[in-house]
Amino acid sequence: MNTYLENMRSSQLWLRDFNNNTKSANVLLSSVYIKYEKYTDFYNALNTNNISNFEVFYDTFLIQTSIGYAFEKIVVKDSTIEPYNQFTSYFDNNTYEIDYWFDEGDKKIYFCGFNDIPGNNLPQIKFSLFFKEFDIKKGIVKDHFDSTITLALSSASNWSNSNGIKENPKLTYNSDTNMFNVSFVIRNDVSKLGLISVNISGQPQVEIEEINSFLPFATLNIENSSVI
Repeated sequence: MNTYLENMRSSQLWLRDFNNNTKSANVLLSSVYIKYEKYTDFYNALNTNNISNFEVFYDTFLIQTSIGYAFEKIVVKDSTIEPYNQFTSYFDNNTYEIDYWFDEGDKKIYFCGFNDIPGNNLPQIKFSLFFKEFDIKKGIVKDHFDSTITLALSSASNWSNSNGIKENPKLTYNSDTNMFNVSFVIRNDVSKLGLISVNISGQPQVEIEEINSFLPFATLNIENSSVI
């Protein structure tokens, strides 16, 4: 468990209506929430106003709970907030928090996250990494990739079969190179710090280009590493 997750707390979300009255989110957004009724646990978290994160991008919001998260584009009809369409963009929470980068020019939210994958008895770092986008002009999600990454290690010290102690990913974008980067801190059993960095090409072909690592507690075995 990292410090960020240890300090996260769910709480109630309150918003102002069009008459400047303060109301709970489950009241003002009830017409949007109903779309997620089939996701029982997530829907209950929304209706009990048990929210862990809320971000706004023009007419779109990201709402997160302890169960999962969703992106929603909204419209206003007769002072009521309603969903732009009936597509649902719900995702279960991953092992670690997601991160996002908002392209204001193209009105797209790129987001990524990863899960640990149990490995074998060989020392290695194994995880699945996904990369998606939410188009706030259309209100839909597009999947780019969901890859399994295995980084084989040799001469690893203080390393059990735990895949290391990871922290949440950070997503950045370099407009000069049209390249995204997903990076996260990883530690061995005695908390010695390392870093994993994944370069991802931008539009039109979004895919993994390169993986780099700084692992002072191990040597990367490139020959036995893979991206699937």
